[in-house]
Amino acid sequence: MNATTEESVIDDFREAFTRFAATVSVITYYDAEGGPSGMTATSMCSLSLEPLSLLVCVNRENRSHSELIEAGSFGVTMLAAGQQQIADLCSRPGGTKRLPREWLVGTGTASTPVLRGSVAHIDCTLDQVHDAHSHSIFIGNVSAVLLGEPREPLLYCNRAYRRFDEDVGDEAMQRVWDRVAFGALS
Repeated sequence: MNATTEESVIDDFREAFTRFAATVSVITYYDAEGGPSGMTATSMCSLSLEPLSLLVCVNRENRSHSELIEAGSFGVTMLAAGQQQIADLCSRPGGTKRLPREWLVGTGTASTPVLRGSVAHIDCTLDQVHDAHSHSIFIGNVSAVLLGEPREPLLYCNRAYRRFDEDVGDEAMQRVWDRVAFGALS
């Protein structure tokens, strides 16, 4: 494969994944100074029910990479529609990822920062880290799940934040949440 073809395949690969709609999540943790911090991620998925676990992919060049390893635990907060400001703050390269206290809610059950108004928060202890090319796969064992109000999630697709189609109403959202609650979507 020549360089031009390879560049074309890379460009097409990137373009293909811009078309993949995903819920925007913020990986939360306490940094070395004990401050609540986060990084925006869409590369996250459930892994296993036994043990209850999920995985998150993090670029090894990202400052959050070493901070997550040092923290030993992380949370996955699934953002709700309208929480773009949080996603933007946590996705800025080189910028502060410190979460303002007014964005957080105290729970007493989570060991990681929980963002107010989110769809859900999953608290994890870091179990394994596997290097794969430019990223590492962080496997977290789930220690707590906090469900927010059944709200529309913040989606990202085609390089922009998106919402469900206008025709999706509260009744349809409740059916989705009912399926999630009974494990039909896991």
